[in-house]
Amino acid sequence: MLCAKRGQCLLIIAAGLFAAGLRSWALDASDILVYSIGPVHIKPRLTVAEQYDDNIFYRPGKVSPFFPSSLPVEDDLITFISPGVTLQLGRREANHISFDYGMDQLLYVSHRNEDHRDQSLSLDARLQGNRVALEGQTGVQFLAGILGGSLAQGTNQIARVDRVTYSDSYRLEYSVGEKTST
Repeated sequence: MLCAKRGQCLLIIAAGLFAAGLRSWALDASDILVYSIGPVHIKPRLTVAEQYDDNIFYRPGKVSPFFPSSLPVEDDLITFISPGVTLQLGRREANHISFDYGMDQLLYVSHRNEDHRDQSLSLDARLQGNRVALEGQTGVQFLAGILGGSLAQGTNQIARVDRVTYSDSYRLEYSVGEKTST
């Protein structure tokens, strides 16, 4: 019995020494999925997901005095197909400009007339000099899906609205000294 345990122990030690002598080979996902052309980095992406929604039109489950509704709550299985790409000039932790495009295609199993496509574009930038720094984001979304919640309750119609949203967030900073900036 002692000899068998000693043999196992020696085998483990030998395997450890053998593994320590080999070079380690690892593959990072960014080595395959990020393409570089000089200082420009291109990162494509694709997401496919399934979601079950038990109330796709955001209707109340029961009749209330504020929103009398005789329409039933409807459920569906939704498939999301989301391709996108990010183009980046520079490094994220240093000066950079990054452009991102994403598209969400939603496919309903039972409610085919609710299929729609949402798109988003964004621009992210960071530019820093000796005393002046500019950092921020600009984004625009083109949305076409079901608009629910309080906007759709109390109506007998499906609130499907094509809409565009814009967002801007920038910060301009001037350094007066080591500890002071405006």
